[in-house]
Amino acid sequence: MKSFSDYIVDINRLQKNADNIRSCLNSGVKMCAVVKANAYGIGLESVCKALKGRVDFFACACLKEALQIRVFDKKTKILVLGCVDEEDYKIIEENNISISIGSLNQVNSILNKEIKHINIHLQVNTGLNRFGFRSINVFKDAIKKIENDGRINIEGVYSHFATKSEDVGFMNKQYFRFLQFKKILKGKDILFHIANSYGLVHSNKFHFDMVRSGFLLYGFMENNIGNTPVMQIKSKIIHILDLKTGDSVGYSRTFKTNKSMKLGIVPLGYADGINRQLSNKFSVLIGGVRCKIVGMICMDVFMVDLSNVKAKLYDEVVIIGNSKGQEITIQEMANVIGTSPYEVLCDFNYKRMNYLKK
Repeated sequence: MKSFSDYIVDINRLQKNADNIRSCLNSGVKMCAVVKANAYGIGLESVCKALKGRVDFFACACLKEALQIRVFDKKTKILVLGCVDEEDYKIIEENNISISIGSLNQVNSILNKEIKHINIHLQVNTGLNRFGFRSINVFKDAIKKIENDGRINIEGVYSHFATKSEDVGFMNKQYFRFLQFKKILKGKDILFHIANSYGLVHSNKFHFDMVRSGFLLYGFMENNIGNTPVMQIKSKIIHILDLKTGDSVGYSRTFKTNKSMKLGIVPLGYADGINRQLSNKFSVLIGGVRCKIVGMICMDVFMVDLSNVKAKLYDEVVIIGNSKGQEITIQEMANVIGTSPYEVLCDFNYKRMNYLKK
């Protein structure tokens, strides 16, 4: 069934991005693809299948996502970054899923269950102040309990940066705090990891034994390794109207013409992730020309001013991506809305995704 609109995910580009990341890592450093929140809205199954064999770990937010991966991938290591229910330890063990543990209470909870072997990554709080061990003494107590029991394997120890380029000083502060925890387990066969997407391109001192990448992997952040966006959003003009001076457009009449104009209708709306806050503030590309969205974005359509372009029915409309040398980015859309590009990505309707591989 043909759709007027496409959320196009370039699988070859995704794989190339993964290879680019791998090429900038020191020998022996593992790579973890962050695929939480349905792979940032791009599609968990398609992304993981494309990256199978190219990455060492998948990191997801919850057990449900991990089990979805296990349906089609029985071997790639999986780390659940979020909390898991103590009633699910048996399922976790049976499916060879690693979990994140950040408190002595969680350690005690596992030890009180009938398990044979479970892999954990100890999370330490170096400054983000969400989860993780903050006290080194409590961290030592947890390790002692784990080692005395023998059923829990400390597969990794990790932390997470709170800042990016806006505060490298705080990244360094977290890095040195992380080293204090790392020292306690010196000489152990354990994966230490702290580098997110920004950290891994900023300095290889952050790489340790593994890096975790999401936004860089999908190509949506500025970088010096050649990664490019894996997704474009395109649609078509499905109707054209001729408006007179003084006509209004859309719900609540938020746009009124001050001259006669041609209006194009595009079949995407806020149900598809085209945020209503873009109304009257954002432009799309038609034939390489920026054309302004006018009127309030509807649930499944938006309207665009065609005054500056010679457009006809079914001409291509680029919402995110390139057209004749011009580009509109996720970051640009996020700036207009006043939010993070991560949120913009997660709002898109992944059921519209069209996965292309050459």
